[in-house]
Amino acid sequence: MKYDALIITNLPNYYKVNLFNEISQDCKLLVVFIAAKESSRNADFLRIGVNNRFQYVVLNASMEKRNLLFSCFRLLKIIKNHSFKKLILGEWVNLEYWFALLFFRKVNTMLILESNIHSVPTLGLKEVAKRIFLSRINKVFASGIKHKLLLKLLNYKREIAITNGVGLIGSLVRKPTKASTNSFLYVGRLAPEKNLRMLIEIFNDLSYELNIIGEGPEEGELKKMAKSNINFLGYVKNVDLSIHYQTHKALLLISKNEPWGLVAEESLYFGTPVIVSSVCGVVDSLCFNKKNSLIVNAGSKKEIIDAVNTMMDDNVYEELKNNWNSSFIEEKNKKQVEIYVQSILS
Repeated sequence: MKYDALIITNLPNYYKVNLFNEISQDCKLLVVFIAAKESSRNADFLRIGVNNRFQYVVLNASMEKRNLLFSCFRLLKIIKNHSFKKLILGEWVNLEYWFALLFFRKVNTMLILESNIHSVPTLGLKEVAKRIFLSRINKVFASGIKHKLLLKLLNYKREIAITNGVGLIGSLVRKPTKASTNSFLYVGRLAPEKNLRMLIEIFNDLSYELNIIGEGPEEGELKKMAKSNINFLGYVKNVDLSIHYQTHKALLLISKNEPWGLVAEESLYFGTPVIVSSVCGVVDSLCFNKKNSLIVNAGSKKEIIDAVNTMMDDNVYEELKNNWNSSFIEEKNKKQVEIYVQSILS
């Protein structure tokens, strides 16, 4: 069978599936998911077989437990049994991506880059490997400005298209809701790279409420640290997050390492300002300091405390909200889809 593009990506993340569905209105796609699940991801984060407009294949049941030889063999059969004009790879880490490159001319290869200049080490053998991989790529879809900077650092000289996103957050329902005057929100994994120990230390010394949504390896220790103004709400389905975004003063994402930061994008969509660390991929692409967000140094308690207190200033808060319109996300999503469609059909 003939396809406009073969897309190979790790997992059926909902935002990727939404993107592929939109691209499929104009292009015939076969999407290969390396695995159906990963231990760190909840079931509703992964969305497969739900009104998909594209054809897809899943190589393995689990990312961690997959057999690499079996995975590559299945991929080989797919490549040999079908015809593809373009190959689009979702990152450069896994063996399957390197294997697929062997069967396509460089002029037909493209890469989706979610890693940014702050989230990837650029010294030693890993940097050499990335440069070799990029030498076989004709075009890169860079998620944002920080991602393009990584490509420049790796001396990539071919075409770069900035998509301003890692996928589509989908059609989320907005309802008129009054935000709490002194309640802040965190959404995400409870993992070391999210810098939650510092966040809890900060709110232990503040009178404001902090609500934490998510699960992860640090949950037990973080709960022991937290005072009574910090609440752990546990796992919340993606479809139920909208009310939380809309009823809090601001979202906090002060990660030490964050390739993109989808929760910041979702928060802005609902008109809720963000306090975000400077290493997050959304910074300079969707989050702009003192326009719709407050940008902080992840290692500076003082900067984060100052940002929280600044957010409590009614004049600053209203300006941050008024400077942002959810239609911006909708428009950039359309452009993101157009970039992919034009690249595949060209």
